[in-house]
Amino acid sequence: MSVAELENHYLCVYKGEKALTFGTFSEIVDKLQVKPSTVEWYMSNAHIKRLDEQHVTNGIVIVDIDADGESAREIRTRRTRAKYKCIANYYIRHSMDETSFKFDCNVKQVSEIFKAVYGCSKRDYLKLNNIKKAG
Repeated sequence: MSVAELENHYLCVYKGEKALTFGTFSEIVDKLQVKPSTVEWYMSNAHIKRLDEQHVTNGIVIVDIDADGESAREIRTRRTRAKYKCIANYYIRHSMDETSFKFDCNVKQVSEIFKAVYGCSKRDYLKLNNIKKAG
């Protein structure tokens, strides 16, 4: 979308899960004191993909509230949930170190991700589902 098309749309600026501000395109440029191209970058799918790949949870994302279809924020949330589910499923049969290495994430994150997906620790999950311990 061009700057001219975005001018009449309302945008919302998020840092992580927290909404910082909202307004029209020109108001956002003034509030953030950045160039219009920077605002467009924060709205792009490429920027969101980069945040996902680098595991940045508190990055700045700008969402077009008036846009039709799925917003960039919804896409990011869906991708993150899918990735976390994949990590948790792999962790069921593998050790924390193996999982951390395969998905290129911090060892401490693995158990947190598992708990976020399944609502309990790996030990409790294995016990509830009568699965032999792995790793």
